[in-house]
Amino acid sequence: MSTISVTIADRDELFTAPELDPFTDQLEILSGVERLLDQIEHLRSRPDGGTAEIRMPADQITPTIEHEIRAALIAYCRTRIIQAQRDLRITRRHGVHSLWIGLPILALCMGLSTAVSTAFGTGGFGSLLSNGLVIAGWVAMWNPAEALLYDWWPYRERIILLTTLSQMTVSVVPN
Repeated sequence: MSTISVTIADRDELFTAPELDPFTDQLEILSGVERLLDQIEHLRSRPDGGTAEIRMPADQITPTIEHEIRAALIAYCRTRIIQAQRDLRITRRHGVHSLWIGLPILALCMGLSTAVSTAFGTGGFGSLLSNGLVIAGWVAMWNPAEALLYDWWPYRERIILLTTLSQMTVSVVPN
């Protein structure tokens, strides 16, 4: 069981980043939830539970604050997971649509490359034009390949982090 912790000035700071104020040593620019997610991300292994310790001023701690914060964290994570899943679907759909554009362009360029090699030969200008068409065809495949192979990773990672946070026990302690 892992424990992650964050110190906040009030419960609103859990979901809203505080104002940056170098004159008062208020240098934090992330909300409490984002700081918790950063800590989960940097753990060697993801906890299957664990505790999210929220430190806040003693005068703001009420008998129901743990329950309220836990419910708010679950609702926040659920909403952000839905948003990340939507973005993941859009990214995959974009990749597939790009693939439907890139593949025919690649095929056309490969065909033209063969035609150019036949018409102009495999040396000099013919080789230059032929290789240029092959390169252009593969450049057309760059975006689909990137979208389908790499662009979805951040969304999946975000879903895992939010799911982990939503399953943690909440402990509120005085600062």
